[in-house]
Amino acid sequence: MLHPLEMEGAAASKIPEVKGLHKATILPKWKAAVNAFAMNLLKERYPNGLLYFGILLTDEAWAELNPIDPRPQFPQYPAMHGANASQAAISIYKEEKESALAVSRARTLLVAAMLGALDSVDLGSLFHPETGHANLSPADVMKFMVEAHGTITDSDVEYVKDQTTTIFNPAVWGVPNWVADKVQNYAFLRSIDCETSAPDQYRNLLSSARNSPALKKIIEKYISDTDMADRNFVHLKSFLITQWAKVQTTGNPIRAAFAGRASVAEDQVNESDDEDPGMPVVFAAAASARSVDECEKEIAALKGSLKVAKFYCFTCGHCGHTGTKCKKMTSHDATGTATHPKPRIVRSPYTVDMANATEPKSLKDATGKLCKGNPGVEKGYRKA
Repeated sequence: MLHPLEMEGAAASKIPEVKGLHKATILPKWKAAVNAFAMNLLKERYPNGLLYFGILLTDEAWAELNPIDPRPQFPQYPAMHGANASQAAISIYKEEKESALAVSRARTLLVAAMLGALDSVDLGSLFHPETGHANLSPADVMKFMVEAHGTITDSDVEYVKDQTTTIFNPAVWGVPNWVADKVQNYAFLRSIDCETSAPDQYRNLLSSARNSPALKKIIEKYISDTDMADRNFVHLKSFLITQWAKVQTTGNPIRAAFAGRASVAEDQVNESDDEDPGMPVVFAAAASARSVDECEKEIAALKGSLKVAKFYCFTCGHCGHTGTKCKKMTSHDATGTATHPKPRIVRSPYTVDMANATEPKSLKDATGKLCKGNPGVEKGYRKA
């Protein structure tokens, strides 16, 4: 069976859906994600995981790419050993059986992931009236998608060009992902020899940011604070990501704790500039998979952790009390007045020194008995 870690590695690769009117523009991202998914499956057993077997290639494609090297064969389910088989024979049988089952399940998982990204039209085209999708191999699905959607049309090119001028909408994007999408679209155009010039990339980004109310002030700051000689697409996208992170976190220490996400996304965008147009999408998809609800839950959890006090209590140890407000050691004075309502007093046999202790140590109580302070640490205690 698949090792849990191998399953986790495969699940980490998100395969984008191939849907809509311009599937050819999504196909490179889909192919790259499928390759990454296949590479993660059984990567502990085989170099490059399932790609070791040429899992996405038909026999004809393998022979064309590897005219000399024979194609590796999938492990076969072994014949049952005899009744009086030796321990060595039994061990070999178990190992071969486990390998065959692992590869079979991994292939099934890969096909399911590939089909799960397709729309009803493509699923219908791949459907067999007798066997459905049961007999499809990963290579069959890959071959069909390339043949069906591998041709770029003029309308596809115009669609991608329009995407590079999309105005920023904070309800849809975060700035890092919005910029990453433009980088990927420019990479796609470059891969089909329709490259957009560097000056045009800069002008498109400047215009689409300036026309967004959410980024208008940042663009004004960019124009006023930067030297014209330094301005280009890379310079502007870095400025937008950095300034947007500041806008989102200024005056809010909770959100400031998450500001590092912007710099991580920026690094991914920078690294993708000169890479294959399909590969960066795998990482961008993982970065954009976080929903607003997930971020808000993390922020709420952080708020909760900040409520945990950092004080020490003689009887309870390092805990969530606020100094001397331990109900075991102190109580309200019943003789409080309107001016000083119910002041807190130290209960006997505890002493003021015990109530004010800031670290574990031995102190005498009101009866003269030597008591040791609690050295324990409660979950969530912070020293600073």
